Amino acid sequence: MTLEKASILPPAVIEALSHGQKIEAIKLLRAASGMGLKESKDAVEAYIKTRPDLALQFETMQKEATGAFFRWLFILGLLAAAAYWFFIKKQLG
Repeated sequence: MTLEKASILPPAVIEALSHGQKIEAIKLLRAASGMGLKESKDAVEAYIKTRPDLALQFETMQKEATGAFFRWLFILGLLAAAAYWFFIKKQLG
């Protein structure tokens, strides 16, 4: 999809993007236009690139999600270590 077509998205797609819902925007564009998944994804991403505010919003959201994932992974590791110490070490010693 060309840049001109990417800038002409249905209002529902633009609304979803303004709420940070990229996947929903792709689904809405597919439903409205009959495009395939790749074309819809490319069109949504091209639109985001034309809007620096949206690009920054999605970049920030991605960083926050990555940070949250590693926090939960760390907590899960601590819980696993505590469970190991509590159940295994106490039974052996």
